[in-house]
Amino acid sequence: MISFRAAEHAVLSYSSTTGLLKIGGVAKARRADLAELFADKILGKPEFFAGDDAQNLYTLDPVQRAGFGFAFNHDFDPGIQRVQITEVQVDRVGADPKTGETRTFYSYLARDGRDNALARLGEMMPGARLGSDWRLNHIVLRVHFATGGKSAKKVTVKLKPPAHAMFKRQQFEGRIMTLLRRNGLLNDRDASQAAVAAE
Repeated sequence: MISFRAAEHAVLSYSSTTGLLKIGGVAKARRADLAELFADKILGKPEFFAGDDAQNLYTLDPVQRAGFGFAFNHDFDPGIQRVQITEVQVDRVGADPKTGETRTFYSYLARDGRDNALARLGEMMPGARLGSDWRLNHIVLRVHFATGGKSAKKVTVKLKPPAHAMFKRQQFEGRIMTLLRRNGLLNDRDASQAAVAAE
């Protein structure tokens, strides 16, 4: 009997200005090992990507502060026609009576493919405010890019802090990251204290 394992081809992309390392082409279970190998052998900084803050890449704090009326500003990019919030999840959190630790008691999820799921959630929760008791878990946005044709190119992005911005990155990646940064949703950091996003 002959056994074999298919070869994998890892693709690593590192930005020294942001300290962001993206790893593709391999199983998620192996990405942390590749990141450590890259940090040790290429950067000469073992455990560079293993710090406590290494996965703290994204935040929803600006949305929480603005509340249900939050809207994306995209005036800086004339090629973005529209940004919709199509899904939002909010968690009811509080102290566990037995342990005193913060825990999630229950969650609400709102979807709205036509308008704004965050505003719709606010309508469903009159009197509620985002903050200490209600915390955003994630949002999904749809960015409409002008293409010069009749219809816009739509890119869906799921943002789930602290470490995940999930979208097809073949096109518009730089512009989407700029949109997140300009709206305060990207935790920029110095490359000397940088992090890894093994996405």
